[in-house]
Amino acid sequence: MHAHLRRLAIVAGSALLFAVPSGAADWPRYGGGDLVTNNVPTAAAAGLTSETVRDIVERWSVSVGGRFVASPLYAEDVPFGNASVDVIYVATNAGIVAAIRSFDGSVLWKRQVSAATLIPPCNITYGISSTPVLDRARGRLYVIGSDGLLHALSLATGEEVAGKWPLRIVQLTGSEYVWSGLTLRGSRLYVPVASFCDKPDLDGYVADGRLVAVDVLDAQIVASLDVTEGPNNMGGIWGYAGVTIDPDKGHLWTATGNGFVVDPECGGCLVETAGYAEAVLELDADLNVIAWNRPEDVAVVEDSGFGAAPLLFQPAGCPPLAAANAKNGMTYVWSREDLAAGPLWSARVGPGELGASFVAQPSYSPELGMFFISAARDYDEQGAIRTFDAVVGFKVGPRCELPARPTWTAPAVGRGPKSPPLIVGDVVFVPGGFDRNAFALDAQTGRVLWTVGLPGAVLAPIAYAGDEVLVGDSAGNLHAFGLERPIGVGKPGLYAL
Repeated sequence: MHAHLRRLAIVAGSALLFAVPSGAADWPRYGGGDLVTNNVPTAAAAGLTSETVRDIVERWSVSVGGRFVASPLYAEDVPFGNASVDVIYVATNAGIVAAIRSFDGSVLWKRQVSAATLIPPCNITYGISSTPVLDRARGRLYVIGSDGLLHALSLATGEEVAGKWPLRIVQLTGSEYVWSGLTLRGSRLYVPVASFCDKPDLDGYVADGRLVAVDVLDAQIVASLDVTEGPNNMGGIWGYAGVTIDPDKGHLWTATGNGFVVDPECGGCLVETAGYAEAVLELDADLNVIAWNRPEDVAVVEDSGFGAAPLLFQPAGCPPLAAANAKNGMTYVWSREDLAAGPLWSARVGPGELGASFVAQPSYSPELGMFFISAARDYDEQGAIRTFDAVVGFKVGPRCELPARPTWTAPAVGRGPKSPPLIVGDVVFVPGGFDRNAFALDAQTGRVLWTVGLPGAVLAPIAYAGDEVLVGDSAGNLHAFGLERPIGVGKPGLYAL
């Protein structure tokens, strides 16, 4: 494994502490919070540890319909008339959005929001892949599907909010698609736009990759960043995390895919790195570029770039950092104080060839001072592949050193591209990808502690809801796992429904 090391530094942060009117333990967006750490601290783990994880059971499962790609979300104490309920919100590739009571999996409401559209150039059916986002202050759920319409739904009823909703974000619905999760900061909602499968629509138009800012108070677009200047030239923001937010500066961080620009100066060759394509960007709230970087070795394969917004993290005694995986198989770490200077550290962690995309981003535990990558490979000292599907953990040293090689490697965990792992205390939950399994590993050693077989592939991120681990599968089922509750313990709420 190649690694370039410097002394580093990072600040602890919890993915679960949010300034919301209620529900301090909400899971309101992809990654659990604006840093996308995918971390649940021990204090919120409800007794789930590396010692007890073998005892978890499937509390319930419910068939929603349609492949799960988006992450489940969770909101505590949602008002339903005179009652309050802990609710899980899901969206599937059938274009379905549903609210599910977390206590027992009963469906509170369910509606078809977007059509499940067959896109001829790709020959694949798409519905909703973008993870919605909760707006607790206004009691809304924002969601977008293949028809390009941004919806604002009532958390309690699923009905569209009155006024200008839904708002059209995408015009070229035959070539443009929102893969990335939505991000809300105050009254500003950020919607990244990419393509279905990097192919032109039936009229010959390719996607125009961009980031769109929406004022949710007026339901109108207020800013847009074109990744590669000019229309129909790709540069999509398609990584599932979408946008992350620096808690200190309020700056946005995102990462982009390949451009599609024909350069007459080289005889009509295709340029994939035009503009801000295949780069990591730091932006202000109005989408002005503050800084950006494209590591020199990113564009080494066709269809290169980044598959997720950067993880933002900061272990004790270190400067604020950002980390992202690129499709060349490298994981990079930058100082958030000087993105333009390039990566402080890089390591060959994942696959780097076309067709085996190294997507998503690392997950981080402030308690353990470790970050984890689920779609990794196991390389020997000479760089030869020992295992195609691995999970790795990196321990940040006491003086902010990052090791040249993983602290531990767990081989043969799942198959194919995988969403980021979920960290619950000292347990790492890993989606199996194309493998029909989910796994739990010891965060300190990488030892597999628990495995469960499921009806479908596990492509969506695993999320956390109060005291339950949520796993959605490609057969359209949502599964809730947790320790057995003592009799009489729990908060069912709203029995009438």
